Amino acid sequence: MTTDLKKKDWIENACAGNLCSEHGKCAIHPYDNTPYCKCQSGYTGKYCDILVTNCTESPNVTGVHIIWPNDGSGQLPVYCDQTSDGGGWIMVFKVVSKASPVYVAKMWTSSARHSEDVNAALDTTSTYVGHYKNGLVLSSNWTKFNPKEVRVALYKNNVEVHYLKFIADKDHVEWFRPKNLISSSWKDLSKDTHPMKKFAVKPNDNLSQRSFEISKDYDGCSGDLGWLLITTKENNPCDFEKYYNLSIIYSNQETVSFYGQLEKNDFADVFAVFIR
Repeated sequence: MTTDLKKKDWIENACAGNLCSEHGKCAIHPYDNTPYCKCQSGYTGKYCDILVTNCTESPNVTGVHIIWPNDGSGQLPVYCDQTSDGGGWIMVFKVVSKASPVYVAKMWTSSARHSEDVNAALDTTSTYVGHYKNGLVLSSNWTKFNPKEVRVALYKNNVEVHYLKFIADKDHVEWFRPKNLISSSWKDLSKDTHPMKKFAVKPNDNLSQRSFEISKDYDGCSGDLGWLLITTKENNPCDFEKYYNLSIIYSNQETVSFYGQLEKNDFADVFAVFIR
């Protein structure tokens, strides 16, 4: 007990005159015994008086963090990926294959948010059976936040299986174009890949309601050749779209494959979009 009291007195003395804001608490560095301000989630800076506006400023630990986006909407709990490609990625959108089927492209472009305040949705698993979309996806907020890069990731059994990285166009839809593609885990997919039949969040196709499609060629359903496709059982014509109510289909090869050749394709559990 005496030792604990002496330690408490020593910490109080070391922190005397410390200028931590109301959002921080004085603590002692164990390696050099100097005082510092330990900040509440959502705050940073020497005195914990600066709002965290993105995951780049958040603690370097993958998980849920509080940020204060510059869109004026107030604090927002988000999932930060601090591991992939240098970290700093905010998850803004997640499609879960087990969730109720929707026209995913319409969900992305609409003014609606999904499970923004549900902490259980803030990861890259399909444990929470529901889609996720926060306010940063909305057109006006996207412009205000002004992301520089976008990362799309596919997950199967809680493991990332493929990714795409883009330059973030100021438009919340136009970034998903070949010209903005920086890198991809598919070796034959780049901004210079030709021909490219479809590469769009919402492909212009009167026969279907596909979303986030990257296809190389169409030659009837058996000849549909591509890398990525989100589709539903209803309102879409091909047999390979009928296996599940909502399908996130991807080539499980290092290159493009025919969607109908199931041994060369797979169904992802999660499709997620990150920005930084």
